[in-house]
Amino acid sequence: MTANLRRALAVGTTAALAFFGLLTVPAHSAPSPTPSSSSAPASNSVPATSAGTTVSTLSTSSGSGAHVTAAATTDHTPVMRAARYLSGNLPTIDDGAGTFISSALALSATGSCDYSATIASLVSSLKEQAADYVGNNPGRAANLAILAIAVGEDPANFGGLNLIALIGAGTSVDGQVGAYASSFTQSLAVIAYVRAGQSVPPLVLANLVAGQDASGAFGYVYADSPQDPPTFHSDYDTTGLAIEALSAAHGNSAAIAKAVAWALDEQKKTDPAGYWPNPYSPVDSTSILASGLAFAGIGTGKAEAWILTQQLADGGFTASVDSTTSNITATADAMWLLAGSNLVTVSKVQCSATGPTVVITAGTGASSLADTGSPEDAPFGPLAVSMIVIGAGMVVLRRRQRQAL
Repeated sequence: MTANLRRALAVGTTAALAFFGLLTVPAHSAPSPTPSSSSAPASNSVPATSAGTTVSTLSTSSGSGAHVTAAATTDHTPVMRAARYLSGNLPTIDDGAGTFISSALALSATGSCDYSATIASLVSSLKEQAADYVGNNPGRAANLAILAIAVGEDPANFGGLNLIALIGAGTSVDGQVGAYASSFTQSLAVIAYVRAGQSVPPLVLANLVAGQDASGAFGYVYADSPQDPPTFHSDYDTTGLAIEALSAAHGNSAAIAKAVAWALDEQKKTDPAGYWPNPYSPVDSTSILASGLAFAGIGTGKAEAWILTQQLADGGFTASVDSTTSNITATADAMWLLAGSNLVTVSKVQCSATGPTVVITAGTGASSLADTGSPEDAPFGPLAVSMIVIGAGMVVLRRRQRQAL
């Protein structure tokens, strides 16, 4: 079993946008796209700008946002330092489509034309991977639809797929998106519908709310051992995304308030304060949850101050507390908070020039899932392990990730 596959069998939804693709990678292809292969202009396009200019924008698929321009080429702000790390450490085909999505969204969140060529190449490669990645999994369809809309593509025709229709086709009569209950998948579907300008099916929204624990948290259910009954486990990442989804859909205000209260109560109060104490990957969890809170109108200054202390000299962020090496997925996740963006608002600006060609290569990837923590290695087998299933065919083993990249 490869290191990346072992990491893909990790617990939790930290960097879930990445592991949605790690287990389904087209083994037969390794496209080398160029910016010119990116297709139609964005449906939510903003005025074109020249390369080397930053445009910050908050908009959904149905409208444009406010714009603030500033020089980007020599920008040494934390978000641009992180972006330079990402653009210099692109995922390979072996990293999986989820890592491509995470990188493309994070670079789009910068609002900088400096990364237009890189984003276009990632998107072009994702079109090649789309059918293999999505399959019959509506959670993956929602994930890819959010990316498509954010970069100005048509989610009804991305890589030959109607992603919005696939979400509906994979939704049960009670509103559950996918073959297995998952608040993370449910949240992705809600966000995809909102960004596509479509009404969220009431049962889909109700199903998401039903996944909330009495504490206010969202998370997942699994058994600690084959002998134990499944129990609810709160999750910072899932709660953050659920807050985003419910806020975007103007959903259940009581559920949002409960989730916010739980999140603020869980935030570390003592020095160093401001982060959420996922003992394995607090960078990912802090950025994702804080971004959800910010979208709901909650101040996140302490979280922002803390995450700045975690940035490495190369601009990246680590995937686990015991690592000193930057990681693609962890850095992409950190950029949500650094850029003041999230899955509901992120949009790539339209630029007058795309810059040099960027090539995506095959080979063993340097990316991995962020370490979210779990019991130590358990026997691997469908009847002998505690599992979380996110979308059809996504089986996630509880496993602590300590292996080297």
